[in-house]
Amino acid sequence: KGSGADSAPGTPKAAQFNLPIQRPESKLERILLLEKCATIIDAQASNQEDTSNAFCLYLFSAKLLEYCSRMIQTELASEASGSCAKGPGSRDQDSGEIDFAEFQKSTLAKMEDQLGKAQTLAETRLIPTDSSANNTIPDPLDLIYKEALVIARKGAVEEIMGNYSGGAESYFCALNLLFFICTEAKEIAFDPPLSLDHTEQARVYNYILNIQERWCACAQNMQPAAQKDQQPTPQQPSI
Repeated sequence: KGSGADSAPGTPKAAQFNLPIQRPESKLERILLLEKCATIIDAQASNQEDTSNAFCLYLFSAKLLEYCSRMIQTELASEASGSCAKGPGSRDQDSGEIDFAEFQKSTLAKMEDQLGKAQTLAETRLIPTDSSANNTIPDPLDLIYKEALVIARKGAVEEIMGNYSGGAESYFCALNLLFFICTEAKEIAFDPPLSLDHTEQARVYNYILNIQERWCACAQNMQPAAQKDQQPTPQQPSI
């Protein structure tokens, strides 16, 4: 299997990660960020099901999707009240062309899938049953942070090998996870709460800046190749 980036959504051409890092302005952007991160985390977990980390990753992905589902439900309620006020056929500009009802079904199905995978692992040897320190569940924020760095390192390898598209995609996935850590993580109900102190926040910001720089470099290196592919093939002169 490949890295989580291989199974994650493709890299948007116009994606931007500009500091200072702030929470996405629209609820739709927040929902899409959560859904994207859950997809990336699921892919990372599937690559390491022979470790106990996979169990925690699947549970965390399900937690993100649960939170995402609640936000979608709020949007559905807003659409319903808006339709009554504005009349049939109206649609909030922020929602674009997204069908939140279908999105909700998809999100809930993904959440059940993550819980099912976690349950399967819980019934195997991967989850310790003794009272030793090995039975301690890792800190989810620390786990996601480490997974983001793993994906970023894969991006660096891809970039060195000249696979700028693969490098950009891996960097993009890593940036999404780190961006989530800095913005949305504190909104997720966890015990203890998911939060960073000033030192940890500065460290994550520094990684984001460095990864963002490499992501931009890969994107720039992809442009000449794309332009070359778009050039018409020279025709052989007629004899």
